[in-house]
Amino acid sequence: MNPFRSVLVLALALSACQSSGPVEHVVAGEAMGTSYSVKLRLVQALDDAGAERVAEAIADEIELVNQKMSTYLDTSELSRLNQAPASAAIAVSAETMAVFLEAQRIGELTNGVFDITVGPLVNAWGFGPEERRVDLSEQEIGELQALTGWERITLDEAALKISKDQAGVYCDLSAIAKGYAVDRVSESLNARGYGDHMVELGGEIRVRGAKPGASPWKNRRRTVGAPSSAFSRSSICRWRPLVTTATISRKTDSGTPTRSIPARVGRLSIAPRR
Repeated sequence: MNPFRSVLVLALALSACQSSGPVEHVVAGEAMGTSYSVKLRLVQALDDAGAERVAEAIADEIELVNQKMSTYLDTSELSRLNQAPASAAIAVSAETMAVFLEAQRIGELTNGVFDITVGPLVNAWGFGPEERRVDLSEQEIGELQALTGWERITLDEAALKISKDQAGVYCDLSAIAKGYAVDRVSESLNARGYGDHMVELGGEIRVRGAKPGASPWKNRRRTVGAPSSAFSRSSICRWRPLVTTATISRKTDSGTPTRSIPARVGRLSIAPRR
């Protein structure tokens, strides 16, 4: 996850302040190596101070996750774990432990297909903070694959500590942490009384309630919240198994393939985007 976060957060109301009906307020910015967009359904437009408070609340929740779970920040909890020697118990926050526990659960449900320990392969192919290694041999790929697998990670939920059984084991939360950040933003907005909203961060989406006019929220691919939708109208938790990817992947520009690195294969694969 890239630590870069936009300093200038765009916040705009799409209806005039004197509008008599619900208005849509949009907050957009950049964080975690991608962009985010949050849309709120409001009775009336926010003043400048209110808009700033909302923008800051959103950015703070995203940055909290980034600071704890980024592989690009040497001081993050995730980086401290990745840099630790074998068997060292690394203290983590409740937030990081929650994400690891969910990742472990999904890994078990998918029989290891979803695997956050795929980090050594992610880095070797140039999708992490390290430079890409050129012309990896089958032996080198095999050595990297030997560092993957949930059996190498031990979670002590009660003590909030995580350890690994071998130096070189490297966890990458890119496939789940953004969805967790989306959940946190949604819960924060709801607690502040903004119950009708759509939160999107790097393609991860969660919605509550309805947009102005009581119509379902929409994104470029589908309507969300409609009665015929596979998603719940009240909530979409994008870090749950419903939408979790099976591999660490990076999407390129619209219309181009999705590149992924299955831990069991170890090689870069390219699949057409749906």
